[in-house]
Amino acid sequence: MSLTIVPRPDGLITRAQAAALCEVTPEAISNWTRGYGPKHNRGKLPVARRVNGRPLFDPVEVAKAKHATDKRARRAA
Repeated sequence: MSLTIVPRPDGLITRAQAAALCEVTPEAISNWTRGYGPKHNRGKLPVARRVNGRPLFDPVEVAKAKHATDKRARRAA
């Protein structure tokens, strides 16, 4: 089965699309906006924009957060 995620015209994706892209829950994406990674090198997933109060994310930043959390979550990178 192929996963197709179509970004908005501005190139940003929604929280649900980010979750599907990373194969995690939408709640995990929300947690990443508060911070992820070890204490000495903690990163945050930046919210690129908000539309009607809903966050939109840059797919590159979402991929960086996924890569940073893969080893700890024991997912294959």
